[in-house]
Amino acid sequence: LLSFFGLLAFLIARVLKAINIKQGISGLGMAVLITCFFYFICWFFYQANCALMAAGFMFFGFLESYWTKEKSWRWDSKLLPVVVFGCLIIFGSVIVGFHKTAKSYLAAVVYAKANQEYSRNEVGEKTIKGLEKASQLDLKDIYSRTLTQALNLKIKQVTAKSGFSKSELQKTVSLAEKAGLKASQINPRNSQNWLNLAIFYEGLSALQIEKAADSALDCLQKAKALSPNNPQIPLMMSR
Repeated sequence: LLSFFGLLAFLIARVLKAINIKQGISGLGMAVLITCFFYFICWFFYQANCALMAAGFMFFGFLESYWTKEKSWRWDSKLLPVVVFGCLIIFGSVIVGFHKTAKSYLAAVVYAKANQEYSRNEVGEKTIKGLEKASQLDLKDIYSRTLTQALNLKIKQVTAKSGFSKSELQKTVSLAEKAGLKASQINPRNSQNWLNLAIFYEGLSALQIEKAADSALDCLQKAKALSPNNPQIPLMMSR
């Protein structure tokens, strides 16, 4: 609230100063003033983000420079549209890069925490949600592959219980298959993705799910083409 009134006082003071020294407000000055007021209102009514803050401070700088008594600004004021356009491109590039980097970092943090729980065979809702969030934030095949493995373990835990819910089983199976296919689509040249998907389908074939065995064999053939020296693949194909 203090910042809001401070910025409002700054805008009013600059306008009054321009009027008092009889400098007046030209069309360019009015455009800068209106733009500053627009960003000022955005700051108050919208959630703060880097792009909004950078653009706002940039135009506040233009406003301050425009109403200084230095002649240099009057010469450079003709370049204002070029400067603004260039700054917007730079700020936009920085924001996009920062956004992608921040998402990748957040995905790595969320994945590390969820994977730690999964390594202890703790496959609760928190673990699944964490792996799901990591796979959504960053398109890395390892995130989706680990999610499939965790869900596969959950399927075994669910089916081990007597009188398990079929709807819960179907939901878990569907989510696991979707994650496994996503991993293979992200990096189809990684044999581990196809092998992981084959292990998942092999588990489904034990539950007498139709065409699961055929899907497992198809995934194993793709994994063998990518990694012919992997001894696990022919062992699984023989079963």
